[in-house]
Amino acid sequence: MTTMIYIWIGIIVTALIVEALTAGLTSIWFVPAAVVCIVLELLKVPQGIQIAAFLVVSLIFILCMRKFSKKSKHVATNVTDMVIGGEAIVTERIDSLAETGEVKIYGKRWSARLEDGETAEIGDHVEVIRIAGVKLICKKI
Repeated sequence: MTTMIYIWIGIIVTALIVEALTAGLTSIWFVPAAVVCIVLELLKVPQGIQIAAFLVVSLIFILCMRKFSKKSKHVATNVTDMVIGGEAIVTERIDSLAETGEVKIYGKRWSARLEDGETAEIGDHVEVIRIAGVKLICKKI
């Protein structure tokens, strides 16, 4: 095997290690670019063209990933991000004055109160406005 094949394999291994150690997509697009370059080396394509191909393929993958990530919606990173703005169903009558009530959202039951202090009946739909301690503060939809 030629030296360039070892270099491209080294880039693949390094990119995979960096990818495994990071939380985001930081280096994965270098892997297919290096694979293309290994094929080019096996076809005896000059090193300058291999390097140019590596840069072009990497750039294409980076731009495609950027375009894809812009289209994807926000992904909740914690419970607060997940439930605030979400729609919940009342599973136990909410009476804010009596401080009773429960809702179900994303399969989990939470204690709940209404923001305006009114009541909500079982089966009503409410929107989560914020979290206060371990209670969801909601408004009727």
